[in-house]
Amino acid sequence: AGVKENLKFYDEIGLALEAPDIAYMLYGDKTGDAWSRILVLINPRDKSRKFALPAGEWEQAFDENGFYKGEKKKITASFEVPPLSLSVLYK
Repeated sequence: AGVKENLKFYDEIGLALEAPDIAYMLYGDKTGDAWSRILVLINPRDKSRKFALPAGEWEQAFDENGFYKGEKKKITASFEVPPLSLSVLYK
């Protein structure tokens, strides 16, 4: 299966999002990826933005500096993305 079939924007999974924010989920398990779900959260605004998250526990993979090197912790409910950047979470 290709990326297009396994990519769902937030509105397709029932999560609200305000323009101009962009968020989508990739179903990695359907393509053999070690991460079953991958969230890409894009904040094009000039101030931090809090994104609601799909159910479950997430971990951060990338932040505004590249590969996330901070403390590994479980993230639930929401996640704040810094201005003019993107974050990638996975589970």
